[in-house]
Amino acid sequence: MKELFISHYRAATQGPTKPKFVVAFGQSHLGRGIDRRGVSTLGNFIAELAVAEGVQSFHVVLFAAGGKYSLGGLHDIDQRKDELAFAFVASLARYPAAVFDLRPIRQSLHNIPAPLTPRDASLLYWADSYDAIICYREVTPLGATPPK
Repeated sequence: MKELFISHYRAATQGPTKPKFVVAFGQSHLGRGIDRRGVSTLGNFIAELAVAEGVQSFHVVLFAAGGKYSLGGLHDIDQRKDELAFAFVASLARYPAAVFDLRPIRQSLHNIPAPLTPRDASLLYWADSYDAIICYREVTPLGATPPK
């Protein structure tokens, strides 16, 4: 993934101005830092490249707090069960799609004395990995009938 990204990035940045671009991958790939598996992610590579190039990167994670996804049929999805941070953020969401800027809380989370609660540890992980979280309260695949 990193080699593919850098080849496209280099081709796109040959001109006099640096273009803005969006990279979309799954949640496991675009966070900054080392993930829970000990892997330096594509997002970490992009963040480090941005620093080296003198540009900025902004990392956003999207999650579904309910609804359906389509993969060989319709299946339920509720990522609140996957992460305590997602459950907490979803409890604060007041709109069908809610954006939460994690940058203002990052330092505060680092200043909480140890041991962190499991929820705060989860929030710290996501705040260190991403700049914002977008919570979709309910998702529906294209062509599927939305629930009533």
